[in-house]
Parts: sequence; C-alpha cells; structure tokens
Amino acid sequence: MFWRKKDKVEAPKQIAIIRAYLSASFPLVRGKVANPSVRVAVQVFVLGMADMMRQAENLTYEQFVVIYSSILSEIGLSPAMGAASFIQLVGETAQRNESVRKLVAHGAQSVRCFVAQRDTDAPTDLIEAVLFGEKNAHALLELVDT
Repeated sequence: MFWRKKDKVEAPKQIAIIRAYLSASFPLVRGKVANPSVRVAVQVFVLGMADMMRQAENLTYEQFVVIYSSILSEIGLSPAMGAASFIQLVGETAQRNESVRKLVAHGAQSVRCFVAQRDTDAPTDLIEAVLFGEKNAHALLELVDT
C-alpha cells in the first residue's frame, strides 16, 4: 500500500560481514592510507576478502563488483579507474606478481577465519597488509595511482 513506509533496504550480508570486519581494524590504519602503496595494499587485501565472499556464496561477477565497490567507497578507497577495472588489473598483475597474489590470498583467508572460525583477531590482519605496503612499495608499483 502506498501509505506504508518503505522497508529499509538492507545491504547484502556479504557487505555487512566485510563492514563488521573493517569496523574493528580500519580505524587503526586510516591515517596510513595516504601513502599510495599502503592504499593499494589495503585495496588488494579487501579484494581478497570480497573474492572469498564471491566464492563462498556463489555470487555473480556483477554482485562481486558491487560488493567490492561499495566497501571501497564506504572507506574512501575507491580506485580512480573504477572497481571493475581495478579488479581486472589486480587479476592480471597477480598472475605474474607473487606478492600481489599472496596479498589477495591473505585477505581471503583472513575473512574466512573471521566468518568460519569466528576469529575475532582476524581483523588485525589488515595491519599486516598496511605494513606490507609500507615495506614493499616496489611490489605494488604496477597498481599504484590507479
């Protein structure tokens, strides 16, 4: 009926899970993401998290892109080239760059532990991604400024 209030639109549960994960750890590293290599490291780590959600929930590619894009937008880390193009670039880069591949896998493993094992310490893995970005800028060069 037209006089009823519209139901509040809920974010997909995958966004809610990643949001909960990041709410515990992102405030600790927010000041570090001004560094371009740290920014990319966090973007790649979160990509691994979103990809794990895609795999676990059998999401379409479009749903995966929406989830990833939404999360990056919420934390102010949207890539200039757009989420879909960044996902493609990371995928291509990961095929020849072991550091990028490991960072994606670390994000995936961390969110899996957070959900499946109810590991409340898993969000601290984001700090490791930040440290990796600070110490290994050369490994992320292909992805910086995207």
